[in-house]
Amino acid sequence: MKKIKTVAAAIIAAAIAALGAASIIIGVVTKKNEQSEFPAGGIYFARTDSSICLTGRTQNPLVTLTVFEVKKDNYKSFLSYEDISLIGENGKEYSKKDVSIVYTYTDSYFSKLSVSLVLDINEFDDDCPAYISRAKLSSKSGDKYCDLGSICILVCKKSKNSDIAFGGYTQSSEQFSSYTVLVSNNGEKSVYLKRLIMNFRYTESSFTVYDTAGKPAQLDGYEIEAGKSAYIRVTLEPDETLEKYPFCFVRPALEYADENGETSYAGVNSTAYYNAITDREDVKSYLKILGGSV
Repeated sequence: MKKIKTVAAAIIAAAIAALGAASIIIGVVTKKNEQSEFPAGGIYFARTDSSICLTGRTQNPLVTLTVFEVKKDNYKSFLSYEDISLIGENGKEYSKKDVSIVYTYTDSYFSKLSVSLVLDINEFDDDCPAYISRAKLSSKSGDKYCDLGSICILVCKKSKNSDIAFGGYTQSSEQFSSYTVLVSNNGEKSVYLKRLIMNFRYTESSFTVYDTAGKPAQLDGYEIEAGKSAYIRVTLEPDETLEKYPFCFVRPALEYADENGETSYAGVNSTAYYNAITDREDVKSYLKILGGSV
């Protein structure tokens, strides 16, 4: 009887060991299959078509980038780099005053980061759009340059005593298809809208004004009487696919005139963020579209 128990125990132990080995093999195969669904290991910057308009020189531009790490092939992590700066289309390098790095998601295969850079307002001239197209990562082993798409930063002159106020503006959306803002005239005289400034590289924009009763009108020359409000709705139509530029941000400024035709500018209070990719499978597909890492 004792011998039978011993043999039975040995058989059970062998079966458990076999199951364990099989589980390890399945786990390894599953991991390899999952890794094969990602492109080469490394750092991928999401492409963007974004616009920031500031009025006056009291605030520094804030640029928020979406970055992915693919964890395979002895990849180099984002935090292993010592510095980051942004490069304009004209080759000018914009150094950061501050940077914030947040891992918004991470697992064994990839991580998603939000990288926010505060730039120096003094490096930007009034009424001169600056287009940023690349990021530079610096380390002891050398510099790496990464395509970003397009980020326009424009500093407008601010009116001294603006009676324009904003509310009800878009703050976030999954679809980069529209933007809405409520414009209120808190002054004692009428103002006349001229344009809502958004500087995109790959996106066409059309603008419509709606009064509080919902009646549409053309933007240029639209009168907002004292104490009245109106909505501006912008229809965004990217000439590239939304899949190519899924992470965008917009902070517009309003150009308007008084009854004497004198032009002034007022900036919307905050930035609207558009994130069209939230699903894991979509992330895999998008990383393959990017097709290159540093």
